[in-house]
Amino acid sequence: MTPVLRYRNPGAAARWLCEAFGFREHDRTQDTDQHIKYILLELGQSFVLVRPVSSSVFDDLMVEPSAVGGSNTHVLYLTIPDTETHSAQAQAAGAKIELEPQDDGLGGRFYTCRDPEGHLWSFGTKSYAPLRPPVVSAKREFAPAPPLPAAKGGPSKRGRLGRAVATLAVLATLATGWVLYQTYGNDAFEVGRAMTTGAVATGGSAAAAPEPAPKLAAGEVAPDAAALDDERARRLAAEAALGEATAKVTDEQGRRQRAEEATAAVTQKLSEASAAAAEARQAAQRVDSERTRERREAHEAIAAAERRLAEQTAEATRGREAVTASLAAAQQSLAAQSAAREQAQRELETVKAEAARERATQAAAAISASAEAAANGEQVAELERERATTHAELEAAYTTLKAIRGELESLRKPQHQAVAAEPRPTARVATAVTEAAAPAAAALAAPPPPPPARPSSPCAQAIQGKVPLAPNGSRTWPEASLARLCHGAETSLEPARCYDELMRGKISWGTGKTWTAGNALILCGGTRNARQTLDCFADNIAANDSWASAISACKLAKP
Repeated sequence: MTPVLRYRNPGAAARWLCEAFGFREHDRTQDTDQHIKYILLELGQSFVLVRPVSSSVFDDLMVEPSAVGGSNTHVLYLTIPDTETHSAQAQAAGAKIELEPQDDGLGGRFYTCRDPEGHLWSFGTKSYAPLRPPVVSAKREFAPAPPLPAAKGGPSKRGRLGRAVATLAVLATLATGWVLYQTYGNDAFEVGRAMTTGAVATGGSAAAAPEPAPKLAAGEVAPDAAALDDERARRLAAEAALGEATAKVTDEQGRRQRAEEATAAVTQKLSEASAAAAEARQAAQRVDSERTRERREAHEAIAAAERRLAEQTAEATRGREAVTASLAAAQQSLAAQSAAREQAQRELETVKAEAARERATQAAAAISASAEAAANGEQVAELERERATTHAELEAAYTTLKAIRGELESLRKPQHQAVAAEPRPTARVATAVTEAAAPAAAALAAPPPPPPARPSSPCAQAIQGKVPLAPNGSRTWPEASLARLCHGAETSLEPARCYDELMRGKISWGTGKTWTAGNALILCGGTRNARQTLDCFADNIAANDSWASAISACKLAKP
């Protein structure tokens, strides 16, 4: 039997097999275009035929191991003298060892590996070739020795050994008979054949006694004494040869007996091995049962875990729904707060409009008064000073109102409560506005005031014209806002850094990064360490404090 293996590059595969496994190229056939048709490799008494994958009649009938994930439907077994040395040579050539050298349980050792294209090879020291007895040819007149009875259960090694011993005995007997035939001629050969046949029939127990010479008839001449002595010597030599052959047969019978005893011992060991294999199969069945039970328990555990996961998912879904409802409620509350802020804004606009009307009225009155006092320069100068003072006070009041508005927006309290808590502009406010607007007439008549002077403190210089008052707003700051931010830190640049980071949206106040001017002024006003103040606010927001609480805590913690 010659197995056929297909390779994508049969030439390279043949060279690799010779290098790794010790094959020898026995024959090679190529097409006219030098394409290899097959390469016959030889290892000992084994042959392997290497063919290309394509251009073959097997293309539609076979598949390569690499195309099916390395699977094989067969493994090639070859007999070698030493598995350790052979496996080391194969591994050095690039073979992948699947099974390291080990005992095969039958008195030998083996190992299994893959070649570069995934074919499985197995090499072992045990040979599975059957022992074949030698073929004996004899003359037609001699019958072959009867075969020995086979052992119970079919032919075995003991039967083969018995047949070999019987064959050797027949060969010895035939050799002795041939000597007698050459010595005595036809008559003497008949005697030798009787002797050898009797020896074989009796099992070689003793040599047959020679028959007495026949008496001479009357008138016959007695043979010469020398011829009789020569004949007697030849007969003695034949008898000695027959005795030696009988001894050899007896020795072979003893060897056969010992072989039968050894075969019986091997049979017993095989029985014991079969019993052990049966126990191993039972143990394997128990292991399979245990594994089946473990798999069932694992499936049940997985099912329970899936149920728990489904419950947790449902619980998480309910939690998300609750959070969504809370967020909707918070959005409604924020919408109500926005409406309240708009209402407060409208009320503030109404107050501003009333103040403007009062200022217009006072301005008209001031115009009349200034016309009457035009001749008095000292009074005019006094009016100008009063106008400037009034203008500054009005600007301060307007800035204060804007800061209050920012604080109201950032506190997120219902504006109707804030409005209810704060006193409405009363007659006292109207009177103050009227008194403040008294010199407004002169302001309206006078030319516009000069631009504000350049800030004098380092803090104000770092802010004015550089930092926007509001996100995306003007960079021109009122003096009151400058004074409020730099109060207590006029020589430091930290308030400007703190306010600039807030306006750039770098710090979140909880739900956004857009700060109002009022809240930013409260947090950064007077700080001497912008980083510490901003980190304090961020840490408090991360701890789920409200922005108002965080501003209060970090403002109090300023160095």
